[in-house]
Amino acid sequence: MKVPNEIFANAKDVNESAISVFSRAELLDSLLPWLDSWLVGSHYLDFEVFHYIGILIADAGFERIDADLLRWYRHDASAKRYEIMCDFLWGYWKSAKTADPETVSTLLGSLDQLPKTSGGYGMSLLALHSFVASRRIKSEEKEKVRANLLRHLEYLRETGLHEGTASFLEELR
Repeated sequence: MKVPNEIFANAKDVNESAISVFSRAELLDSLLPWLDSWLVGSHYLDFEVFHYIGILIADAGFERIDADLLRWYRHDASAKRYEIMCDFLWGYWKSAKTADPETVSTLLGSLDQLPKTSGGYGMSLLALHSFVASRRIKSEEKEKVRANLLRHLEYLRETGLHEGTASFLEELR
């Protein structure tokens, strides 16, 4: 069996059962340094890996990891950290039972602040789409977030930006 700090070394080979044996603290002790490793150099951000790991961690039953990711982002905020956080949340909120209200609010607030051509903007939209579309997460904020996403969808359609993201948002109509 792998020790926690090695679990994400080959992220695409990780599965839910490998993650579920660890405590929350052990998981975070492995996850956060692994995410940090993507910040060094000029790594291409493989959104599929972060998305996949987010789903696995939620499927393994770890809740409120979104709040931990927000703290991780805020510790040394950067565009790259933000995009990684949103990539992860895009997957995580698909399977999580809860969503941290402050994390949702942060992403929602960022939509009007971020450059519309940025990866962070597109990934924020996808993460928030997962939050709204989730049948597991119960939140009074869903309708407000949905309305904002539809407003941004109109912008994407008018400008032709983030066409793949726009197709996901169409599901909310």
